[in-house]
Amino acid sequence: MNFKQQIVKEEQERVSLQQAMAFAETDFKQQLAKEEQERVALQQALASAETNFKQRLAKEDQERVALQQSLASAEANFKQRLAKEEQERVALQQALASAEQQNNALQEAVSSVEKRTDALQDTLASM
Repeated sequence: MNFKQQIVKEEQERVSLQQAMAFAETDFKQQLAKEEQERVALQQALASAETNFKQRLAKEDQERVALQQSLASAEANFKQRLAKEEQERVALQQALASAEQQNNALQEAVSSVEKRTDALQDTLASM
């Protein structure tokens, strides 16, 4: 092999290596760009998931607060109704006691009238 052929061969090898290097560099850059796109997509998905989670958490917190308020209101209403029913029960007991006293007084009056009636009948019968 002569000198010119050696130079041509080396030049061909150099060009071939440069082409291989350019191809490898292009492939590397494409892979790097693809991985960057995947990283950005994952960050966006993570940010979206985090936002959705925070929104759901806030919604659940609002629902919890609303339920607590509803429970407190229901409890207050129940206690008020219970107190009102207790007052009504006491008033009914007092009315019953008063009615029983009136009934006893009426029975005593009836008994007294019956005794007087018997005494008058005895007096009339003895005349």
